[in-house]
Formats: sequence, structure tokens, C-alpha cells
Amino acid sequence: MAFRTTEDSHLGTKARPAARHKRDVWSNNVVAHRKAAKVMEDLKVLDMLYPDTPVQCLTTTLPGSWHPVRNSSLVNQFDYMTKRMTVSGYPGKHSMRGLNLKLTNESYVFGGWHFFECKYNTKKKWWNLHCHSLLFGDASPTIPLSEFDIPSIWNSEGGLQTKNLKSSTSGFLHELGFGERYTLDQADSVNEKVSYCTKLAYCTKQVLEGPENELVGFLRGRKPRLSEAFGAARLSNDDRIAYHVEQDNHSMVEYLTRWKD
Repeated sequence: MAFRTTEDSHLGTKARPAARHKRDVWSNNVVAHRKAAKVMEDLKVLDMLYPDTPVQCLTTTLPGSWHPVRNSSLVNQFDYMTKRMTVSGYPGKHSMRGLNLKLTNESYVFGGWHFFECKYNTKKKWWNLHCHSLLFGDASPTIPLSEFDIPSIWNSEGGLQTKNLKSSTSGFLHELGFGERYTLDQADSVNEKVSYCTKLAYCTKQVLEGPENELVGFLRGRKPRLSEAFGAARLSNDDRIAYHVEQDNHSMVEYLTRWKD
């Protein structure tokens, strides 16, 4: 495989395998690695802006088998889950079925990132699109934290290896049109935050499964945005520059200032 050397503001200068084609970006480890690094860097900026704020991971699903979207195409499932809709008590229409609005206004979440994963249920013969959200803040006043099946297991590098959570149910999510079942976990250490950033970014590197060409057709035809920031996580370049000034990271300040200009 061909290699090329590139300069990356988050990862430094490294030799990386060249991507086979832009359209296959979802199956590229390099892109997933960059995405994880960018989220980790932006988390550091948010930590500076909002010190001592927890980081949580929320997984949401589609409604149960009673709903027609469950047995629908990936295009319909993605459009349904990301739909803009009206929310009682708030004017206008709001993205992610109003979830972003509810989290930032009715809990202690400042913002975060959504990562979509396409999985195929071989027994039911249908797609199961679900969303993993890295939340900067505390959603537990609205969506309780999930319980553990077993304690966490850490690997030799200090990263999260196994953390089994019990599936919970939420009327709050049901009201917004999501499935009632969810998991919500809180990162209890820096290592766990890093692990979540990596795992969630890599979940958008879709495994090509299911009926032949269905997933590829969805990704190439619909070109969905499989990860997206919301709220305070939509950082400006000025926020990033301020962070690196605080850290005396002059090379990054110069790089980001040139990019801004």
C-alpha cells in the first residue's frame, strides 16, 4: 500500500496509508483516527472554558418493532433520527428530533458530539441505526445513568477495555420519538474520556455488512453526516486559539491564526 507524509494539526507529521478514494472515507482508519484526535483536542478546550464538567456517553436507538421506521431503509432511518421537529414550549423546529434542545435547556449539558452507527440485525433482517452521543455536561437529571452488569475492566495501557451497562428505559426519549431503551455512562477518568473519544469516532467507520450494496449505496448516495457537534462543542477558531495561548503552544497558535486568515 502506498504511504504519504502529511501535516496534521492534531496528530503531527506522520506517514500514513493513502486513502483509496474519497468516497470510501467512512472505511478509512486514518479519517477515524483524525476525528478522534480532533474531538479529544476540542474536549481540552471545553475543559478550559467550563472547568470540572463531566463527560458522558449516551446511546439512543430507533423506536421498537411497533414503529414502521424499524423495518425501513437506512435512508428513512437516518432521516427519521435526525429530523427537525417542533418541541412543546419552544418556538421553531429543532434538529435531532429536539434532543439537542432538550439536553441543553432541561439538563446540565453544554454540548457534545453525535456519532451514527449502522448495524444490521441478521435475525430480524433489518437495519438498526443508532446514535452514540458524547455529552459535555450532565444529562442525568433528565436521563438517569445506567447501572453496570459488571465492574469496568481496564487494559494494561490504562484504557477502557470492557464496560457492560444495563439497558435503561426513558419516557423522555420516547416523547421525542426515539426508542425508550438507552444507555448513559459517565467517564470517571482522563483515560476513559480518551477511550470514549476513540471508540465513538471509530464507530462511524462503518462495517460493511447486511444485504449486498445496501450500506454502500446509502453512504455513497445519501452522503450522510455521520458525526456532528452541537451546542458548546461547536467551537470557534478563536476558542481553539485561546486554549493554545493558555497552554503556551505557540506553534499551534501560529498554525490556527494562519488558517483563520
